[in-house]
Amino acid sequence: MSRTAQTFNFVMMLGSVRQDRMCERVARFLCHHLAERGHRVHVLDPLELPIPLLTKALFQYEPEDSASSVLKETNRKMKECDGLVIVSPEYNRNMPPALTNLLDHFPGQTYSLKPSSIITYSIGQQGGVCSAQQIICLMNALGCVAIPNPMTIPTVDQILDAEGNCKVQEDGKRIIKGVNKMIDSFEWYAEAMRTQRLASDM
Repeated sequence: MSRTAQTFNFVMMLGSVRQDRMCERVARFLCHHLAERGHRVHVLDPLELPIPLLTKALFQYEPEDSASSVLKETNRKMKECDGLVIVSPEYNRNMPPALTNLLDHFPGQTYSLKPSSIITYSIGQQGGVCSAQQIICLMNALGCVAIPNPMTIPTVDQILDAEGNCKVQEDGKRIIKGVNKMIDSFEWYAEAMRTQRLASDM
C-alpha cells in the first residue's frame, strides 16, 4: 500500500480518566507518528473536557443552540475531521465508561462516512483486545468504519515511557512497524472516504 501525499485532520479520543492512566503515553506516541506524515491531530481528553455523565445528548437540546459551547465545539471538530483515532485501555474485559460516555453525547451523523482507527493497550499481555473488539462493533454501528488494522500494545508500561518514547530498541522496532502499517491503512481509508464525501456532498 503506497503512502498518500495528502494530509488529514484527525480527532483522537482518549478512553481513560483513571489515576496513573497510560493513555497519554500511547497518545503522544501516536501523535508523533501522525505528525511525521504531516497530519493534524486534535485530542479529546474526557479528563479535561467539562462533559458530564450523559443525561441529555446533543440532539435532545431544543433548540440545539441551547447546548453548552463545549458540546457544540466538540461536535463541530468531529464533524469536520477526516477520521477518528480511539486510544483505549480495557476495564474488566470491556471498553471504559469514559469513552462510551463521550461518544454517546453526539449523534450518528457526526461520525458517519469516516474511518476510525482503534488502538488499545494494557499492562498485561493481551493489549486490550476485548475492548478493541467492542469498540470496533460500536464504531461500525455509528458508520465510522473501523479500519482492518487495529493496533494492540501489551505491557505498555514497559514499552513506552511517559513521553511516548519506546524504552527498548527491540520493542521499538516492533511497535513502530505496527503503527506504520496502521497509519498506511488509515490514510487509505481517509482519502477514499473524503473523496466520496466531497463527490456526493455528504
